[in-house]
Amino acid sequence: MSSRALMTQFRGFIAVLSAVVTSVTTSVTPASGDEGVAQVVEGFVVCERFTRDPQTESIEGLALTPEGDPILLENNEVAIHHADSVESLMTFETPVFGSFLVVGPNNDAVYVGESTDGNIYRVPLAGGEQVLVDNIRFNYALDIDGDGRGAVSAPNPDFTLNQIVLLDGEPGLPSPVLVDSIPGFSGPLAFDDDGNLYYGTGEADCSEALVRFTKEQIDLATSGIPLDFERDAEVLLTDLFSVNNMVFADGNIYFSDLGFCSLPAVGTVRKVDIAENFLTTPFAEFPIDPGVLSPTIVAFRPGSRAFERGAGPEGGSLLVSVSNFVDRALVAEVTSELHFVRGRINPGESIDISDAISLLNFLFNSGTPPSPLEAGNINRDEMIDVSDVIYLLNFLFAGGPSIPPPFPEPGPAS
Repeated sequence: MSSRALMTQFRGFIAVLSAVVTSVTTSVTPASGDEGVAQVVEGFVVCERFTRDPQTESIEGLALTPEGDPILLENNEVAIHHADSVESLMTFETPVFGSFLVVGPNNDAVYVGESTDGNIYRVPLAGGEQVLVDNIRFNYALDIDGDGRGAVSAPNPDFTLNQIVLLDGEPGLPSPVLVDSIPGFSGPLAFDDDGNLYYGTGEADCSEALVRFTKEQIDLATSGIPLDFERDAEVLLTDLFSVNNMVFADGNIYFSDLGFCSLPAVGTVRKVDIAENFLTTPFAEFPIDPGVLSPTIVAFRPGSRAFERGAGPEGGSLLVSVSNFVDRALVAEVTSELHFVRGRINPGESIDISDAISLLNFLFNSGTPPSPLEAGNINRDEMIDVSDVIYLLNFLFAGGPSIPPPFPEPGPAS
């Protein structure tokens, strides 16, 4: 068959598609962030997660259910904030100053700390009675490793130094000490996936440090031989201004800096890239409106992809509680901007007729949808239908207009 005959047949195929199956469509709604909540690094977007009423001075605990719904400790109440409702889990009878919320290793309960009386409770996420699991005076932070061991930072008994103790489930007995003689104020801590424990020192002169204890050291301390901070801590970073709270997200550390140690004062979430020799860079900066909006607590919702530029919502998200400590508090959510190549329906670098066939299969034969869905919106009309297939075939075989960006290189929807 001649090339002229092939082209004639191809144009006839387009005409049939246009006349017969234009009713099959899939809508595409691009995601966008809210301007003014924060300034984030290129490739990410930020929005206010939800609006709460009444307002509060600050959020004292932030965690996430396995489904990704925020759990908040504020106004003396622990509650899950679903998309369309608020589910109360626990209410304190008398006012307390909250310390933390941490979801347990089985994802069935949240640990609630308060520093007024030093109590730490285990509260079932499905509802039910809370259980007092420990009493650690002026507890500040908790994290739980993959073996189910909880480490808590708090002052030592005479309040001269600080320490990290084991959450032992014995409220009436002193908690075993894991790390002793820590200078400064109590600081945040976090376990990585390998069981190493990271700690941010609370120095009064705004020269805080990030240190690490190995899993082997923690194993030794759990057996009854406490670590000495000056002797055993591996110092990774110094002069970090203010390390208020930290979380691991896909192998990197994100920590909140209240902003009081910088001039001008800017509340910041900073990223520590462990693979790049602990390179520390600003990740999100919060505007001054009114006063310094300080990021206080960070929590991470993992996704099916890495939390990195271009991953889109599948990369998970970083939740940040933000407060001016007077009359405004909110939860901001940072997600990766979605990068893709328009028209690339199948895996691989090239775009050819197989992509058009796959898109037809998706539209008319319950085939696999494009990933991301926006890649199938080839003519950029916010709908996926047969006109996108026609547009792609015209571009490939009939000298039609080029595919709109992002094309031919990956990029954000425009």
